[in-house]
Amino acid sequence: MVKTVKPIYICFLFIFFVVLDVLANIYDWFWIFGWFDVLMHFLGGALAGAAFFWIFPRFFITFNRSFTQFFIIFTLAMGFVALVGVVWEFHELVFDIQGSVADTMEDLFNDFAGGAVAALIIFFRQKKSFIASQPSTDA
Repeated sequence: MVKTVKPIYICFLFIFFVVLDVLANIYDWFWIFGWFDVLMHFLGGALAGAAFFWIFPRFFITFNRSFTQFFIIFTLAMGFVALVGVVWEFHELVFDIQGSVADTMEDLFNDFAGGAVAALIIFFRQKKSFIASQPSTDA
């Protein structure tokens, strides 16, 4: 049985993210704290990465924990994170939140970094549980 990300964790992270975003917009934290946008994009990337790893094994394949399969899945996860990040940047463009190319590139980088961290944590957590569940070969 593949150990996947529990939906409750994704829901908690999503609710936390939305509440934080609403509060940040109400109290102008994005303008007061220069680092807050970085944090939010990192968390958004982590949320997208976690959501991908929850959805992916359920509908496509299960992990066999090989490096090759990890690389393929990691690449797909980063593509998903990038897609979510680009959609969010279109949202920022439509609402004219921040319009510079440099800001967009920084935001996408932070989305990607958050997704990569989430993907690595999830993969190594799964690999650890996989190794622990294997029968001992000691005689």
